[in-house]
Amino acid sequence: MEAVLAVHNEVRGAANLPRLNWSDALARRAAQWATYLAARQLVAHSETNMAEGENIWVGTAGAFSYELMLRDWADEARFFRAGRFPHISTTGNWEDVGHYSQMIWRGSRHVGCAVATGDGWDYLVCRYDVQANLFGQMPY
Repeated sequence: MEAVLAVHNEVRGAANLPRLNWSDALARRAAQWATYLAARQLVAHSETNMAEGENIWVGTAGAFSYELMLRDWADEARFFRAGRFPHISTTGNWEDVGHYSQMIWRGSRHVGCAVATGDGWDYLVCRYDVQANLFGQMPY
């Protein structure tokens, strides 16, 4: 998962934000949720540990590297604009930048991710020590 941390820190560095550190505890919770999703072929955010942030990516099993998975989230930066949530997207829809804003959220210091595979799909889940996209707050 070194690539996962490297992409996060590259994206955060471009926004002059502190580097993230890896958390085994967050990775374990990410693995539990990824396994749950893969077994049920679902794409849904966890409703437990609401203080933590979460990003989910789903794609064809074995077709994408970790770097490409995370680049999908990072590419949302093209629609991002600094402001108070939910006014953080040039499209007018914060969901167009929600994964990216979780990656760069100023309060986050730790991340843990895991992938599970089910029925031909890879499910990447990343958990963050701080939930992002909170009404009225600034991403950084």
